[in-house]
Amino acid sequence: MLTVSQLARTESWLRANARPLEIAEWSYLSGKGPLAGITAELLRYQNPDGGFGHGLEADMLTPDSSAVCSGEALLTAWEYGSDLGAD
Repeated sequence: MLTVSQLARTESWLRANARPLEIAEWSYLSGKGPLAGITAELLRYQNPDGGFGHGLEADMLTPDSSAVCSGEALLTAWEYGSDLGAD
C-alpha cells in the first residue's frame, strides 16, 4: 500500500512531468478534479475528421487521425464513462 507521502510525491511528479490528459485523469481519480477535465483534454487530440491523433498514443506522434489514437480515445472515454459529445 502506498503511503500518503508516496502519493504526494507521485502527484508532484505527475504535475511536473505528465501531459495535461494524465494530470486530468489523476485529478479525477484523486477526487480533486472533474470528469469534464478528462473529456476536455481528450478532445484536444481530436481532428476535424472526427478521428484522434496528435500523439494521443505515445508511439503515434503524427497529427493525423489514426485507428490507434482513435481507439485510445474511445477506450479512455469508456474507462471513465466520459461523453465525447455525440451529435
